[in-house]
Amino acid sequence: MRLHRENKLLLAELSDMTYNEFRSGTATLLAALGVPNKTATEIVGHSQIGTTMNIYARVASENMKKVIDKLGSELWETLA
Repeated sequence: MRLHRENKLLLAELSDMTYNEFRSGTATLLAALGVPNKTATEIVGHSQIGTTMNIYARVASENMKKVIDKLGSELWETLA
């Protein structure tokens, strides 16, 4: 299972991240995007909402949301 996860990170060119760092970042981005907690929990693979929200998701300030929006726009422009 670990090698499968590592292969996915390599394919995404995120090999310098640990799986938990990737999971934490994903949970934080989902929270910042306003994704419902239950949906975010399912995406990151937890069985309880509290695990996702209390351990992995960082508090997303309004400023962070603006930065994430800008980052998303820049990334899509680069990839297009």
